[in-house]
Amino acid sequence: MQLQKRISNKLRRTLVDTLSFFKLESIIIGGKKVNKIIMYHGVDLHETKLFNSRFIGLDNFKKQILFLKKHTNIISLQDFFEEKFDPKKSNIAITFDDGFLNNYKYAVPFLNEQKVPTTIYVTGLNETQYDILWPDFLDISSYIHTENIKIEEVIYQKNTQGKYFSSELNKTLNEVIKLKGNYEFKLKVFSEFENKGINFKENNNYFDYWKLMSNEQLIEVDKSPYVKIESHAYWHNNLANIPLIEAEKELIDSKNYLENLLQREITELAYPDSSYSRELIKVAEKIGYKYQLAADGYRFDDDFYDSRIMDRIGLYPSVSWCNQMYTLFK
Repeated sequence: MQLQKRISNKLRRTLVDTLSFFKLESIIIGGKKVNKIIMYHGVDLHETKLFNSRFIGLDNFKKQILFLKKHTNIISLQDFFEEKFDPKKSNIAITFDDGFLNNYKYAVPFLNEQKVPTTIYVTGLNETQYDILWPDFLDISSYIHTENIKIEEVIYQKNTQGKYFSSELNKTLNEVIKLKGNYEFKLKVFSEFENKGINFKENNNYFDYWKLMSNEQLIEVDKSPYVKIESHAYWHNNLANIPLIEAEKELIDSKNYLENLLQREITELAYPDSSYSRELIKVAEKIGYKYQLAADGYRFDDDFYDSRIMDRIGLYPSVSWCNQMYTLFK
């Protein structure tokens, strides 16, 4: 059954790409009107997929934005929640997660030039002694390092996809980190790789794949009439996998940090890894997060009619632009 599904998906992607080759985008879109929220992460110059599939090339990013600007009504996240839609067009809201420096360097100037409303969700790491998000540290370290590693007496070794995997737990290290939820385990992962001599932070070839915007850059970006900064929690922990009281503290700390920094109210929250709970929706609303976001189909079915939280669709270069559009407009 799984093999049949993979074959079917591959045939569908090939068909869509074939249609694209003959410039039949209108058939793919089919005139259907959709209202969806897009999620990006990083933008680089080469669209490398060496570390992960989260970084789209600048040229392709510009093409996508221009395509969407031509064929859809791009609105702010707040207007999307409030359903200020153009009934004659598809309505799209654009978001970025994590707050990479590459957003500031490559994406924001173009978004301002094109007058495209966008929200960038950032953590509170700038207030801490840490300067890198754990997924990026793990992705780059896993690319560089080849030997087995041991964390909490569990051995992880590289699998065929280049990910560290534990046969004992039958999980990748990435999955284990998400399940653990807390930052203490992430620090153990950092230490293990650093003890193995992994140190890529001084190599500017890696800068676009981990560096975050500074406080000064966040302030500058947020002054734009089109691009705004909002919350991605504080530590980028998986909030559903830690005690509710700790998750609540993260949301409060993030809100306080950004409101002090930007001198305005913070009302939007994008859950890291789309990890949330029904209880957390209520807590976040009470704190003052009016607009909450899940991602990539991880919104609970029970929340489909909950106006406080919406899903997003991630656009990644692991599939072709035409297939991304097919997914967006289907």
